[in-house]
Amino acid sequence: MKRFIFFSVFIAGFSSMAIEMTASRMIGNIFSSANLIWACVIGSIMIYMAIGNWLGGIFSDKYPDLFHYLILIFISGIFCCLIPLFSRPLLLKGAQAMDQMTLLGPYSFSNSSSDPFYPDDIIRNDHPFCD
Repeated sequence: MKRFIFFSVFIAGFSSMAIEMTASRMIGNIFSSANLIWACVIGSIMIYMAIGNWLGGIFSDKYPDLFHYLILIFISGIFCCLIPLFSRPLLLKGAQAMDQMTLLGPYSFSNSSSDPFYPDDIIRNDHPFCD
């Protein structure tokens, strides 16, 4: 019994890493695969894992039997299967919304530069020389 639970936890961790890699590939097709995108994907996955661990702890304290554990794995598997159905339309809507935004004029997010405040960074790099 204990081996089964350890094995299922291993497979669940492996699956979450697979979903993270798939998410970065899906987002990369629309928004690019820059470091900012990777940071957003990794940060989002970490937040979702923290929330899931917190809710899973509450759930396992309330229902500590194997049946409820298997139901929880089954429900999470169904939600993982729904990701490909909803991701493409949502990502395309997000891309359309980003195309309509012009936040900083010539330094918008569609610019090839990853840092919209790059000129400001150049100006502020002189402070070590002020001594």
